[in-house]
Amino acid sequence: MKKQYVLSALIFLAGMQLMAQPRKNIIRQMKWGLESTITLTMANDSVYAIQVDDVFQTDLNASSPADETVYFPANLTYEYVEKCKNTAIDKDDERSLVNIYQAVHSVTGGSYAHFLNLLLYVLQTYQLDLRSPEMLRPVTKWKPSPVTESYLRTRRWKYYVPVEYKNAKREYEYRKKHDKMAELDGIPMAYIRRSNRINDKKYAKLSALGYNDMIAEIDLVRLMLGANFLGKEQIRYIRDCVLRAVNEYKIYELPSLVIFTNYKAAVAISLDVTGYRIEGIVFSDEDKIDQQEKDRRTNEIRRIIDNVNQANQRAIERRIKKLYD
Repeated sequence: MKKQYVLSALIFLAGMQLMAQPRKNIIRQMKWGLESTITLTMANDSVYAIQVDDVFQTDLNASSPADETVYFPANLTYEYVEKCKNTAIDKDDERSLVNIYQAVHSVTGGSYAHFLNLLLYVLQTYQLDLRSPEMLRPVTKWKPSPVTESYLRTRRWKYYVPVEYKNAKREYEYRKKHDKMAELDGIPMAYIRRSNRINDKKYAKLSALGYNDMIAEIDLVRLMLGANFLGKEQIRYIRDCVLRAVNEYKIYELPSLVIFTNYKAAVAISLDVTGYRIEGIVFSDEDKIDQQEKDRRTNEIRRIIDNVNQANQRAIERRIKKLYD
């Protein structure tokens, strides 16, 4: 497990070092080599060898629901970041603070994919801290009369989101029982299982050891479990963290990889203005299949990405219009 997160850190640093000429350093060659290694050769002759076991995997195929909200980890393109920077944001616009979706979207535009990727990014880079003073709940003996369901669910929370293990697990179980899982749409089940499994002691140990990717995945789940309890000040804080992250974003050069298991394909993707963009595809069995089969798989993967982009766009549009109950 540690190997996975060390590799992620190395890839992160490599992307930081390749920021001088955004979008010029495209993939020149992808190769699925021996011992389950994918090699990326970039236009500037940089070479990266990535273990398949360390790559995000999906079992999506041509028959997957076309309206399914899907998250892939992906670096942002230079064009998308520049568009965000050039978009005038009225930081005093109270309308953008209705909910977390609308607030983040006011900064980033884009779809639900942009929303999740940027939240994960600000958590990974410690630009958003769920335990910051802005996220603390006031200490009070007040309680509503009559006592409300939301009060009973949150009365033990120290923060506006359930950062403590027991509170997060209790909130997740409540939502699952009452079919209120919308805030977790698109978040990989592996992240949710990790949040439900990692107690506070293990969390602190992982944090001390520098597993920032794993910690961010847990925090993303817990943030979204508390999303509909956030007040305007907390939403403003999160929005401003994302805005600052976009303005400082520099990881343009190294695309993310996703393994499409049903197609024996490694797909290099990035996240541009419209959604996920395919940068390259390589098949593990490409020496054993003809061009017609390669074309068939490639076309199906492209249709899947198109469907995902459309579904993610519809998802964010629904959410930014929503007023919480």
